[in-house]
Amino acid sequence: GENFPEVVFLGTGSALPMKIRNVSGTLVHLSSSASLLLDCGEGTFGQLCRHYGNAVDQVLSQISTVFVSHLHADHHTVAARPAVSGIGFEPFQRHWGRPRSPVHLVAPVQIMSWLNQYHQQCQEVLQHVDFIPNRSLQGRGEPPAPRTEASIQALLERNGLEKVPLQFQTCLVHHCKHAFACSLTHRQGWKLAFSGDTRPCDALVRLGKDATLLIHEATLEDGLEQEAAEKRHSTTSQAIGVGVRMNAAFIVLNHFSQRYAKIPLFSQDFTQRVGVSFDHMRVRRRRRPRYSHTPWRHLTAVCPWRLRRFASATSGPSPDWSLRSRRCSPPTSARWRRGGRRGS
Repeated sequence: GENFPEVVFLGTGSALPMKIRNVSGTLVHLSSSASLLLDCGEGTFGQLCRHYGNAVDQVLSQISTVFVSHLHADHHTVAARPAVSGIGFEPFQRHWGRPRSPVHLVAPVQIMSWLNQYHQQCQEVLQHVDFIPNRSLQGRGEPPAPRTEASIQALLERNGLEKVPLQFQTCLVHHCKHAFACSLTHRQGWKLAFSGDTRPCDALVRLGKDATLLIHEATLEDGLEQEAAEKRHSTTSQAIGVGVRMNAAFIVLNHFSQRYAKIPLFSQDFTQRVGVSFDHMRVRRRRRPRYSHTPWRHLTAVCPWRLRRFASATSGPSPDWSLRSRRCSPPTSARWRRGGRRGS
């Protein structure tokens, strides 16, 4: 349909939740019945409730897959919630009146020790999770075990993806050990690439080649390349450079250091193909009018505090993306600190 795909940024900061930005969490609506959650750091469930209000049960019931890029807490703390009411089993039962299938959890295999402990000491969740190791989707090496192969097939069918060639793939990136990026190519023809946390990475460039939309971390501003290298993150220009090498039609930067109170510093590399994410911003692919044969792109973003027009152009072969944001107040919980914080 015309409303899909839609990308909703639930958290666009790094390290820990702050007043303006929550930590990593991005919801991708693939269709009216399937959604993909890219990382799910602390506060992701609260952001879903804040964004969708009374409709959150229906949204939760549609989450079919959760991708965890790596095992830093700001990317996976809510990973156990896919198995309980947080990501959809009780809401699905209430909304549809029948039980739902397990959520596909695509994550580093090391997460299972944490989930096993959670299952034994907190709440039984493993029966609601269909676990797929990130490494099994790299598209090379030995074929996965038969059980994992069946899980991959179920994931692809549920999300409208094809198996040949494999349209949900991962690759190792330059961050911590067992850190992955991913890309998916939908049968409708669009392609999305997600970097997770990483330094500029050739494997990611190959994985996301000709992506329709690249979501890439840009933790630090230009001029802090040495600090970015030490922390294994990217600067804004480095992230944009990856998108240019990838030939991505559009690049959205996220995962900003919380030292930047509201918005990161811009550089000369920002063009009409680059946008900056805010919490609760929505990105939607917009079809060209049937009566128009002129390629065009129009991009606007509305954050909760201002209207900012990033780009408007009438050239380029890429699909159109429109950005919007819910007009909502920033979180006011006592655990959210006021002002910026030095460090990422």
